[in-house]
Amino acid sequence: MGLYIAEGIAIIALVGIVYLMVRTYPMVREEKNAQQVEKRLAISSDTIYAWDKKILTFLEKGLRKSRVAILKVDHAVSQKLDTVKKKSEAHEKSSAGIFAELEKKIDEEKTDEEDNVVK
Repeated sequence: MGLYIAEGIAIIALVGIVYLMVRTYPMVREEKNAQQVEKRLAISSDTIYAWDKKILTFLEKGLRKSRVAILKVDHAVSQKLDTVKKKSEAHEKSSAGIFAELEKKIDEEKTDEEDNVVK
């Protein structure tokens, strides 16, 4: 499982590096070869900025959705913890009651034995 996560992170990092290189490539090319730019190979800065805007909006939506999912999971875990806590408290109360009853029985038996010994 950890290997998949590491591979995913590495792939995302490489995609990010390639994205940044492609993003800066038209600006560098326009500066170096302002007069010799070929139309079919050139990517204009406007196109890159449009892609950048689309990617940023997609990332924003994805982050918002992941935040909502994380909050839902957090809420479910909190509810589960509350139910477990209530069950454990009820169990402790019933255990304490059982021990109290056992102590009463032991005390009654001791008093009965003392009464029998005295007679």
